[in-house]
Amino acid sequence: MRTTPALSLPTLVSAPEWVAAAAADGLRLEVAHTGRRQHVPRSTRSAATSILRTALENAARHADASRPVRLEVAWQPEGLRLRMLNVPGETALGQMLRPGRGIASMASHAHHAGGWLRAGLCDRGFEVAAFLPCAVPVGAQSRAHVRGAARTAPALLAWAAGA
Repeated sequence: MRTTPALSLPTLVSAPEWVAAAAADGLRLEVAHTGRRQHVPRSTRSAATSILRTALENAARHADASRPVRLEVAWQPEGLRLRMLNVPGETALGQMLRPGRGIASMASHAHHAGGWLRAGLCDRGFEVAAFLPCAVPVGAQSRAHVRGAARTAPALLAWAAGA
């Protein structure tokens, strides 16, 4: 298992910085931006940066370094969609069965911003996908955080158990 320092990634649109940070840790990062960049609330910017940083750190620890990691940032009228996809490395399965706090932390950030996050195995590898709204309805942050926390842990345990 590789270790990686905390990444310092200041903005959502600084693809060259994301690529450089990943390359410094031995990853090939492919970044795709779609849609028209728009203003998003501070909670969305903060959540997006935290989610992407954690997803990239997890990829640096667990992904097959010989395969590229794909990051997609899609700006949509209703919000921001994020997707990171990687092929797990040979030691990743053991780590997935003993998950740390990364996925729960990313889910908490997404829910706090009024959005959602899902993470797990898919047909192309390991995927982290999130949606963060452009505007958060009044009071939605606290309700979304509580709803998300209640769903995240059982879903993750079921996934890890092979359900």
